Amino acid sequence: MLAEGQAAPAPADDRSRYALIARALAGCSFLPGCWDKRFARDMAFIAEHSREKDFSERQRVHLVRLAHKYRRQLATATVMLAQDLAEAAAERRVAAGLGALADFSPRERPRRPRTKKATAAALADPAQGVLL
Repeated sequence: MLAEGQAAPAPADDRSRYALIARALAGCSFLPGCWDKRFARDMAFIAEHSREKDFSERQRVHLVRLAHKYRRQLATATVMLAQDLAEAAAERRVAAGLGALADFSPRERPRRPRTKKATAAALADPAQGVLL
């Protein structure tokens, strides 16, 4: 049974397609210290060395996003493959009753109550309150 907010898993043959995108992204030039570089290289390592491990839904979405972002450095066939995978994933999500785009935005969390900060005036005047 799928958890709420999850689409059906990608077919098994899609793993090799995402692995192809991951390997292609590993050959791109990235800015120094860029998160994209670390992610692309980690996914390429998983594609090469962990054949039984599948990519998560988030990893698949980010691989497609990076393929679009770095599309000028990738082969046209790889970019077209990424577009096809994005469309197929959107169709699966719609069939599952979810939105076409994956929504990974963080849920709203209640804010912590603000604490009173120690100021020079509060420390100098004991009538304003005792701060420890």
